[in-house]
Amino acid sequence: MSHRFEELDANLSAEWHDFEVQWKKQFKKKPTVEAIIFLIGIQEGQLEQTDYAREEKKDVMHIGICSLLAQEGYYAVEKKDKDGWPHFKKIKEFEHLNLEEQELILQKNILKYFQEKWK
Repeated sequence: MSHRFEELDANLSAEWHDFEVQWKKQFKKKPTVEAIIFLIGIQEGQLEQTDYAREEKKDVMHIGICSLLAQEGYYAVEKKDKDGWPHFKKIKEFEHLNLEEQELILQKNILKYFQEKWK
């Protein structure tokens, strides 16, 4: 892990723990990054259905990930399709990140997302 990500990890651990505690108080369940990304995808896609086919779940996760990474300037919403699903365009290239670094970036942006939503 690069020095930049070691610093991010040290700063993020306490914030992420506090987020998990707050989430668990509200929803009675410890959050997973995947579940949160899915919920963000539903929120950002303004989706109302409650049952999703496997491919649709992947699409919802894609919306969630792109929405989170848009905060870092990697994506922007290009358009919405006839069903209201957002479509994203890549704005800048990613640096090569290992899985642990990817998880840290997602956690950082999840915290940022909810800090904005919970204001």
